[in-house]
Amino acid sequence: MKHGGELGLAADPRLPVSTRRRARILSPTDPRLPVCSHSRASSPSSSMPLLLRQFSRGIAAREEPQDEYRLRRYVLRRLLVLYAAWFVLTMRDKSRAHQWGSTTVARVLGATARVVLGAFGVRSCMRFDGLPENTYPTVSERLVTSDAALFTIFPHGAYPLSMLALCVPAFRTDPALSTFRLRLAGASVLYSVPVVRELLLLLGGREASEPTMRRCFAEGCSVALCPGGIYEQVHTDHTQEQVFVQKRLGFIRCAMAAGKPLVPAYCFGENQLFTMFGFARTLQLWVLRKLRVGLPLFTGKWGLPFGPPLPTHTMLVIGREVAVGPPNADPTEAEIEAVFERFVAELWRIFDENAAKYLPADVAARGLRVERIGVGVVNRSASPPPPNEIATAQLVSTQSVRSRL
Repeated sequence: MKHGGELGLAADPRLPVSTRRRARILSPTDPRLPVCSHSRASSPSSSMPLLLRQFSRGIAAREEPQDEYRLRRYVLRRLLVLYAAWFVLTMRDKSRAHQWGSTTVARVLGATARVVLGAFGVRSCMRFDGLPENTYPTVSERLVTSDAALFTIFPHGAYPLSMLALCVPAFRTDPALSTFRLRLAGASVLYSVPVVRELLLLLGGREASEPTMRRCFAEGCSVALCPGGIYEQVHTDHTQEQVFVQKRLGFIRCAMAAGKPLVPAYCFGENQLFTMFGFARTLQLWVLRKLRVGLPLFTGKWGLPFGPPLPTHTMLVIGREVAVGPPNADPTEAEIEAVFERFVAELWRIFDENAAKYLPADVAARGLRVERIGVGVVNRSASPPPPNEIATAQLVSTQSVRSRL
């Protein structure tokens, strides 16, 4: 029998490279070789093949975990490369109006969100003004002046859980609501977060930018957004219902440029999902200015910081259509203020008619505070604004839905 580099073990391609390399330098008297108790071990020359096989098995067994680690690392690298390619190929989908992904998957996600929130005692419902709870009209039955609208949802809350878990999935999966072709405008930073980006796109989320909203309107899609944005998120208070709008009223300018009506909506109970703290408001506003992200401080169930939501019944009430007139890309300040006055009046009407039913008594008694950022609190006028010219048509539309039921 030959030893050293001539051993068959050293040339066996089935063994790891390191094992073959070690086998080449082993000698019959190597102390690392185990003592064999086999009956054929009486002769050193006859027992060497068995000893070397046992030794090679031991080396291979010790190297298996390392080989598995290398395999996992290889697979992970390939998956990261594939996702990076997928991210680049779909990075513009956040500004497109077309439907993204499978409706079946969106339905499963919506049902999952309801189950998860229900496990913590959160129950979310939606109601159109003048219709029973969870009774949904089609776009032609609800909108009179246009085939699409700008839905403005208040308040933002610490996190808009009810809107994401209820409003968006329902507008994607319900046969009647799907006629609105609703797209939810959200912060651009959300579409840079892996997985979150795909979930938002699947549920109809799009980037909250003026070009994206105009593209959606041009293709006949409605758009929903939170006009208060991150500023309203930072100022969320579970003891006071308050909403914020930007100084220049950009959402009204966008609706007037496209000639699409405004539809105010208010989610009662959104602010009560968490217990908010405002002792670090200065820090929160600094982070908002520097990083353009919100940093809400709250406790959830069982008093846990950033914990799960508190048991709450939330109700999203969608109000009546507020007409803005024909498309006007360059409205005057007086025209914008007139639309804003009618818009706030409809928002207050929604709140006054539903606050006592869906809010804690002490919170409802404090009323709704509307603030225009950089200007101040909006005072409630003693006399209501002129009646909306579409009010009569809306009543006819509501009656048609009821007759269909």
